[in-house]
Amino acid sequence: MLVGTLAVIGCGDSSSGNGNGNGVDADAECNVGACAVDSDEGRAFKAACVNEINDCLELGVSTEAQCIAFGVETCNA
Repeated sequence: MLVGTLAVIGCGDSSSGNGNGNGVDADAECNVGACAVDSDEGRAFKAACVNEINDCLELGVSTEAQCIAFGVETCNA
């Protein structure tokens, strides 16, 4: 029962290969707005978005959805 509960609440699988251990593909989540533009500025926005999501997830003080929203906010600035 506990294993199923942990899977539902999102305890990360560190083998997911996305670098954050939480099952969130920050690179894919950040492929929107200004972050999706293929330019130096677009790549800088995307890097900031990815870092924001991964840092937020690592801290563990917000939900995955909140962390994604915080990061994607950078792309829509």
